[in-house]
Amino acid sequence: MDMSFAYNLNLARKRCGFTQTDMSKKLHIDRTTYTKWETAKSEPSIDNIKRLVKKLDVSYDHLFLQFQDKKTVKKINEIVKNKIRF
Repeated sequence: MDMSFAYNLNLARKRCGFTQTDMSKKLHIDRTTYTKWETAKSEPSIDNIKRLVKKLDVSYDHLFLQFQDKKTVKKINEIVKNKIRF
């Protein structure tokens, strides 16, 4: 996996208004394990990827999509920022 997955995971979590601690509790894993996924220091198992998709209500494509264009990344960040639930 690359930084795109870690970045997309981070955005999806924030869009849902969850902390890394919240996610680790929802997935029944250690917080440091979850943090490593968002910093691309380790990769989740297939089972954990399935659980992430359900908990974050995103598609697999969303988590693995790579954005090469900086304008696209900026636009997505703005959309995510405006959709964060409080």
